[in-house]
Amino acid sequence: MPRTTLLPEKFLHEVWSQQLFRTASLESHEGLSVTIIDPGTPNTDTGPDFLNAKIQIGDTLYAGDIEIHRTLEDWSTHLHQHDPRYNKVILHVVMKSGSDFERTTTESGRKVPTLILDQFLIEPVRAVWQKSISGERSRRLDHIACYGKNDGVDNNLKLNWITTLGMRRIELKVRTMHNRLHELASPDNYDLREPAARYGEIPFQGNIDEIPPPARPPSVNDLRKKDAWEQLLYESIAEALGYSKNQLPFRRLSSLVTFPRLRELPGDAREGLLFEMAGLLDNTTDDTYQKELRHTVGNEKTKIKHSPMDATEWQFFRLRPQNFPTLRIAALARIVERMIDNPVLEFLLGTVKQPDAVPRNKIKEIRNYFTIPADGYWKNHYTFGKKASRKLTQLIGRSRIDEITINVILPFLFLYARTYKDIDLRGATEELFSTLSAPADNNITRKIDKELLNGKPEKTTAPMYQGKIQLYKFYCREERCGECEVGKVVFG
Repeated sequence: MPRTTLLPEKFLHEVWSQQLFRTASLESHEGLSVTIIDPGTPNTDTGPDFLNAKIQIGDTLYAGDIEIHRTLEDWSTHLHQHDPRYNKVILHVVMKSGSDFERTTTESGRKVPTLILDQFLIEPVRAVWQKSISGERSRRLDHIACYGKNDGVDNNLKLNWITTLGMRRIELKVRTMHNRLHELASPDNYDLREPAARYGEIPFQGNIDEIPPPARPPSVNDLRKKDAWEQLLYESIAEALGYSKNQLPFRRLSSLVTFPRLRELPGDAREGLLFEMAGLLDNTTDDTYQKELRHTVGNEKTKIKHSPMDATEWQFFRLRPQNFPTLRIAALARIVERMIDNPVLEFLLGTVKQPDAVPRNKIKEIRNYFTIPADGYWKNHYTFGKKASRKLTQLIGRSRIDEITINVILPFLFLYARTYKDIDLRGATEELFSTLSAPADNNITRKIDKELLNGKPEKTTAPMYQGKIQLYKFYCREERCGECEVGKVVFG
C-alpha cells in the first residue's frame, strides 16, 4: 500500500473532487459534523486547492476555499499560516495526521477545522488510487453522449436548437442583472453596497429584535434611478475585464469604489483610487507613477467605509501579460472616464435605436466607444515597476470588446427594454445579437463543432457561440440528453 508521504497531492485532489470516501458520516478532528454541499472548483493557480466550496460544519454553512495536504504538518511546512491568500480556507483536508495534532491557523489568526480522510475511506488507499486514476482518464477521453450517433440528425434541427439555447443563455444573464439591479435600486440601499457576502455564512444567534428588517423591493420610480443603472453596467464591465481568474476581485473592487463615487472625483484621481482600493499600490516603492497615483488619491480613500483589498486577492500566475489585473484596472479607469464624459446610457440607447443605421455600423460604434488605446505609463508596462518588452497599442482590444458586448452590453439593453417596455429597443438589440460575429473559438465550442456538427460548423454568430456553451454546460456535461432536442432524436 502506498505510504502517505509518497502520495502525490494530485491524487488527493482526485479523492476530494470525486468524493472517494464515505460522505454520510464525516466528522472533523475537532468533533464537528461535516457535510459537503459543494466541494469547490479546482484551482490551477497559486493559492488554495479548491475555490468557492460550500461546507456545512456543525450548525454553520460556510462558503470559502479548501486546502488539501498529505499530512497535517504540511500546512505549516508550506508556510500557509503566513500567507493571506489562505485566509478564506474553511476546511483543511489531510489524508493522515501526524503523531501530534496541531491546529490549522490562518494568517488572520482564525482556526480552521481539519478533516482527516484516511478514517473515512471506503477501500484501501491502493484501490482508491486506482479508482481515481480511472476517473481522471475517463474524463480526459470523455465525449458528449451522442458523439458518433448524431450523424443522421437533421443539421437544421441542430442549428435551430443551438440558436435557441443562445437566447436562453442571454436570458440567464438578463435575470442575473435584473436581480442585481433590484439590489442596487432598493430604497434601503443608500450606498450601493456590494452583494451579500459569500464567505462565512453564520446563522443568527441573539435577540430577534436586533435583526434588521429585510430590504424593501424597489418601486417603479426606484428602478428609474440612473445611478443604479450606471453602477450595474460599471460592475458588469469590471467583472468581464477580470476574465475567469479575476472576476471576483473585480466584482469586489467595483462595489468598493462605486461609479457614483468615481463620477464625483477629478479625472486624475479615479485611476489612483481604483488601484489604492485594489491593494496594488506599494507605499515603499520608488516607482514614480505609483507615487503620482497615491498623490492624486489624497484623502479620497478615507471617504470609503471599507478597507482596501489585499494584493493577494489578484491572480497574475499563468496569465498572459495582456491580461494582468494591473492593465485591466488601468483600462477600467479609462472606460469610466468615457462613461462619464460621453454618458454611457445616452450613448448606448442613441446608438442602438438609430432607425436608419444598419446593425454592422451600430456594432462598430459600440466597439469604438469601448476601445481603449494604451497611453502614458501603460504604453510600456504590464504591471508596476517592470517595463514591457514591446510597446502596447491597446488596453482593450477588439476580441475582448466583442466578449463584453455579448455578455454585458446586450443583456443590459435587453433588461432596459424589458423594464421600460421598449419594444423598439428590444427589436434593435435582437438584431444586433443575431448580426454580431462570435468571438474566437474555445475548448467547448470546438468540442461541439467536432462532436455534434461533425467538424463542419456554419459561420458562427454570437447566438450560435452562446448556444454551444449553453448546450455543453447544461445538457451534454450534465447528461440531460432526454431534454435535448438532438438527444430526443438519437436516444428517443
